[in-house]
Amino acid sequence: MPSPCDTLPIVETIGVTRIFGTDGTVTALDDVSISVYPGEFVAIQGPSGCGKSTLLHLLGGLDTPTAGTIRFAGVDLATLTDNERTRLRLRSIGIVLPIVELVPTLTIWENVAISLLLDGRAMADGRARATELLDSVKLSHRTHTVASRLSTGEAQRVAVARALYNDPKCVLADEPTSFLDSVRSDEIVDLLRTLASDGHTIVMATHDARAAAFADRSIRLLDGRVVELHAVRDG
Repeated sequence: MPSPCDTLPIVETIGVTRIFGTDGTVTALDDVSISVYPGEFVAIQGPSGCGKSTLLHLLGGLDTPTAGTIRFAGVDLATLTDNERTRLRLRSIGIVLPIVELVPTLTIWENVAISLLLDGRAMADGRARATELLDSVKLSHRTHTVASRLSTGEAQRVAVARALYNDPKCVLADEPTSFLDSVRSDEIVDLLRTLASDGHTIVMATHDARAAAFADRSIRLLDGRVVELHAVRDG
């Protein structure tokens, strides 16, 4: 893991606040400032409703803050148009959401490679890459299975493979071990650990202390505020 002294953050928030509701009654995040560096594996922890998912959505440009600044690779996301944010997510950010949405009539390799369609390219060109990623999540034997026939846990693993398809600089994983047993959960977070070792940046929101133990460090949220930052792993 690189030292913060040696490089600039890949993603950071400065005084970020996110308020929901027309009357401003729900403060999901309150003056949150964090920095995540290239090659780090950071776990965002905290109880349900603490703001973990909101923070990941903001980091990925899926939502905009009520106040504060979010930068990705030095670029202020507020300066980008909707199309530019979409392009950024497509090419530089992999996102794994807790509710997996696959195209039920497509095979799982087609679901993994579907970003090619969104980028105007032929999906068939990505079959080899999709198969490689499915092997990494222990699903190569089901390459030609249509998504509607997958179990919930299998669909979750396909979602992780899909997020990795474009070799993103940063992977944002929101509860990626949901619905998985302990063996499959360990396989997923160990895969994320390997990706971080290979230079990818991983930010994972989780309530699972077992999963968080794979991270380099942890940021704990409570009631929308950062209450604790600490190293999880040595080195």
